[in-house]
Amino acid sequence: MPVTFDDHCWHYFTSGTTGVPKGSIMTHGRLAFTFANRSCDVLPGLGHQDVMLAIGPISHGTGTLT
Repeated sequence: MPVTFDDHCWHYFTSGTTGVPKGSIMTHGRLAFTFANRSCDVLPGLGHQDVMLAIGPISHGTGTLT
């Protein structure tokens, strides 16, 4: 089965700024946009043939998904 941008890929749980736990569902499209946006921010010279390996949560310490 092919994956589309609207398919769920990650259930993200956070307490946000209120301290009250809550969850959200990230889609493949949202995560792809987040990776592309973050890459342009920190590595502006990347091209379409480059790759990036994320070995830890990109949401902690970067503010990417918070």
